[in-house]
Amino acid sequence: MSVAPLTAADMRELFLMVGALDGVAARLAAGLPAAPRHAVAREAEAINARLRALPATAVSDIREAQELDLQFHRCYEQAASGPRLLAKLNALHARRERYVRVYTEALVHTHSVDESLDEHRAIVKAIDDGDADGAERHAAFNYRNALERYRRIVAIHGERGAWG
Repeated sequence: MSVAPLTAADMRELFLMVGALDGVAARLAAGLPAAPRHAVAREAEAINARLRALPATAVSDIREAQELDLQFHRCYEQAASGPRLLAKLNALHARRERYVRVYTEALVHTHSVDESLDEHRAIVKAIDDGDADGAERHAAFNYRNALERYRRIVAIHGERGAWG
């Protein structure tokens, strides 16, 4: 049995799909009644603060960053998504994990973490404000920018299949 190599083309398709569905989940979270919407925003903000506080100087910090990033997205996905959307997101997140393992470490080493966390902050604000259009737009934007950051990493290191 062989494992398909990680490629920029596969990640592009996957992250665009996850970003679109994550955007739908953010839109739905922004449409929640005020009390649960604010609770989701507070939870997401707390997770983002924990991400920002990580020193990311050791492998354990990178693993924690990966887990916290997934928790960040899942907190609003699970708060407002129905069973079909959650099933699709869970399946895509499982495939996304292969890339995130490589991507997060490279992100830390290229000092692009703050950019991603600022994008998270925009998602949280839009959800908290009840801005469904903004929440969807910012969530999809976060994944499109992740693609751009990954593209820069691949340009330096090559496709994952050639990394060694």
